[in-house]
Amino acid sequence: MPNENLYWLFSSAAQSIAAFVGLVTAGVALASAMLDRLADQDDSLREVIESIRKRQHRSVKHILIFTGIAITFSLLSIYINPWRMLFKSQIYSLAAILDVGVLIGAIIFVVNVLRPDRYNRAAIAEFIAISDKRKPNTKKPTDLFYKDFVDLEKDIRRFLVQHNLYVPSRGIQGMSYSFRQMVEALFLNGKISKELTAQFLEINKFRNLLFHGHIEKIGDDVLDKLKKIRIKWDAAKLQ
Repeated sequence: MPNENLYWLFSSAAQSIAAFVGLVTAGVALASAMLDRLADQDDSLREVIESIRKRQHRSVKHILIFTGIAITFSLLSIYINPWRMLFKSQIYSLAAILDVGVLIGAIIFVVNVLRPDRYNRAAIAEFIAISDKRKPNTKKPTDLFYKDFVDLEKDIRRFLVQHNLYVPSRGIQGMSYSFRQMVEALFLNGKISKELTAQFLEINKFRNLLFHGHIEKIGDDVLDKLKKIRIKWDAAKLQ
């Protein structure tokens, strides 16, 4: 006698998994839009964004492979339900484990993909990883430059917020002005001079060149230049 409960269980599981494939697809589409928005705000992030896209593609590929296997075992469980055969209970157990595993994996993937701050953190982590591979013997000056640059960027963003000059990007939480846009906002509102604006943009070029691998390291002269710019910025904030 076929077990009607098993018919219902595995047929519903196959349908649910197929629905979750749609959920994963929607999550990937929204994540792609977030990455495009982030790249538009800062061209220097394009390299790491491509790396993030590749990792997402691998994750989706693995989910789809396991989804196909889970659906196959669910349908096999329905097909063999009326029969008496060896290893029948083991096939049912394996089908149930695969179904649950795929559902949990899909939920975790979508939640991680849609986390607002994920891409900024991933970009920084990817940048550090790329830099470490490219300059194993010259780590210290470049790391100091990057740390000081990030501190400067945060300080400028904080200043813009405090003076109501900062307008976060609409629609996607966690996205914000690029460094160039923040500097232009300071200049257009009379907070910094034309000279300091040019120095800000010049130091940003070094950051972009390093980020894209066009230069292998940052020397002490550039690091000193960044420190002098920070002193001028601190003085400009008090005016």
